[in-house]
Amino acid sequence: MKKILVLGYFGYLTNQLDGQTVKTRDVYRLAKEQLTDCDVEYFDTQSLQKSKLLLFKMFFKVMCCKTLFYLPAHNNLKVLLALSSIGIGQRKIM
Repeated sequence: MKKILVLGYFGYLTNQLDGQTVKTRDVYRLAKEQLTDCDVEYFDTQSLQKSKLLLFKMFFKVMCCKTLFYLPAHNNLKVLLALSSIGIGQRKIM
């Protein structure tokens, strides 16, 4: 079964409802509805504010998925792109 991950700011911890959280939740809902033959999961980047150890869980989910929907918000684009560039710099790309 193909794994799909929706990575973004869902705002579930504080029950936040604004434009970004609504869009992110809608992408997840649509993916679940339309891609019934796939295993669709999500990771709320807001949880990284609560515990930095969840960063490892996020990276594990990203590494295990076949398709990633990344919807950045609230400064996580700058942080995650910096971390990914460090990881890419240490790998050999062929």
